[in-house]
Amino acid sequence: MDHLENAEVLRKPRWLNVNQLMEIVPLKKSRIYYLTHVEAIPHHKIGQTLLFREDEILEWMERNKVA
Repeated sequence: MDHLENAEVLRKPRWLNVNQLMEIVPLKKSRIYYLTHVEAIPHHKIGQTLLFREDEILEWMERNKVA
């Protein structure tokens, strides 16, 4: 592993709530909740709190882009 790979492994993930996610993904809140319900978007739930890892969301967006 080189220096850059080591830095990537040690970097802490940035966690987003639904409102923060809406700032980077052009979706309405109701659509985000629907996508989590059908498990179509990567998410984590701690109690009643719905959280998203920014790195997982960016990967998900790349995998789901059209053309």
